[in-house]
Amino acid sequence: MLIISRTIAGIYVLATLILVIVTVIFGPIGWSPLPLPTAAPPIRVELAVSSEKEAWLRSALERFARTNPTISGRAVEVRMRVTGSIDLITAIERDGYQPTVVSPASELQLAELRQWRDDLLREPAQALAFTPLVALMREAPATKEIANPWQLWQRQFPDQINNVKIGISSPIKSNGGLQSLIVLAAQYHDEQTSLTVDQASDPGLEEWLRQLNSRIVGWPESTGTLT
Repeated sequence: MLIISRTIAGIYVLATLILVIVTVIFGPIGWSPLPLPTAAPPIRVELAVSSEKEAWLRSALERFARTNPTISGRAVEVRMRVTGSIDLITAIERDGYQPTVVSPASELQLAELRQWRDDLLREPAQALAFTPLVALMREAPATKEIANPWQLWQRQFPDQINNVKIGISSPIKSNGGLQSLIVLAAQYHDEQTSLTVDQASDPGLEEWLRQLNSRIVGWPESTGTLT
């Protein structure tokens, strides 16, 4: 009787081991006496960034992925969507795109997003990097009091001014173009740190920009295309 009991127990243990091995290799098949715990779903992070940051952020994410990151046993997967800043905000506003983190080229796009739907920004904006806008200008005694570059060019190149061509990316499609337009408006009003809506709507500024527009060679959609 003892031999029979041991034989039955051995067969049961052997059958159980076979079922476990089959379940591990092929997945659950029918009834399993020892159901295996399923892996916890990964934590997915959707990172939406402007195209200017793609190279160094993608490099950072590759290094991050090589560490096999986990939180409480759950794998962390980071996906990155790269596009122009204005297109990025448009996708959130119009298409219902909801990334985990949004990082456009400047705070101008975040201000637009707050104006449209402030509840989408659950955390206060934090600066990721600062990229200064640098202008190099020739200073001469006769023109050092002129802060406006267009007036400076008119003074410096009176005979060649009609041949001067200007390249600015589209302020509707490109953050660089929008920033350029803001800088031009601020310089027109001799403002260093602020610009009001009334100043931006000034008829004199509009006329001055029309003169400038005649010198501009197209309005490419991105600064990269212009470069």
